[in-house]
Amino acid sequence: MNTEARTREASRLRLLATGHMTSNRSYFEPFWAQDPDEEAQLRNFQNVPQDFADYILAASNRGYYADDLLLTALAARLATPIIVLAWSSERKVWERTVVAN
Repeated sequence: MNTEARTREASRLRLLATGHMTSNRSYFEPFWAQDPDEEAQLRNFQNVPQDFADYILAASNRGYYADDLLLTALAARLATPIIVLAWSSERKVWERTVVAN
């Protein structure tokens, strides 16, 4: 995929995830909590969400990093598990996590 196609697909997936959370707010809202350590630079210099509605609005914007709640909503919306690989600098290995609803 070229850069434009990746950007378009990322926007589509973000829309699916945030739309699913909005449509199923009563399910997802209890899992959201404000992070007291969160800083604007961790979220593409956007304002830190103060409530669930702020979170949905911020998460719908390009550059907002995917978190576990967004990935869970996307997995539920697509009805497929999402495999996340993250490098552990402490253990010097790739750690694998599966996100599914």
